[in-house]
Amino acid sequence: MEAMKMEHVIKADIAGIVKKINVSPDDIVVEGHALILVLKTDLGEADVETEDSVDLDYIRPDLKEAYARHAYTLDENRPEAVAKRYGRGFRMPRENIAQLVDKGSFKEYGPLVVAHNINAKLMKSSERIRRRMGLYPG
Repeated sequence: MEAMKMEHVIKADIAGIVKKINVSPDDIVVEGHALILVLKTDLGEADVETEDSVDLDYIRPDLKEAYARHAYTLDENRPEAVAKRYGRGFRMPRENIAQLVDKGSFKEYGPLVVAHNINAKLMKSSERIRRRMGLYPG
């Protein structure tokens, strides 16, 4: 998913020469893992870059749309569907899943999954179609 790709600028707090790079593209990096080894060196006067200010609360428009589409699939945003299901004596699928698995062990990764036979004309209403299909991939 394009929205999941991230880039982080990492600036050194010392002047020096990079001696070793400990990571490669596509590596999984855990907190505390040394990314590079820098040999501290007096390199003399250097141009100091001003730090760009980053708005940590900014959400890109495409990611904001993805969040909105995900929210559309949650039970709290579908009171009519919840009432209808409870009226028939059933629980909601996420309630069933919660009873079947250990807390925190199920990660729902596809709330926007749509059947392969849905054509482009129907994609506008894909949220409604997907909810009716009862898919909860995880």
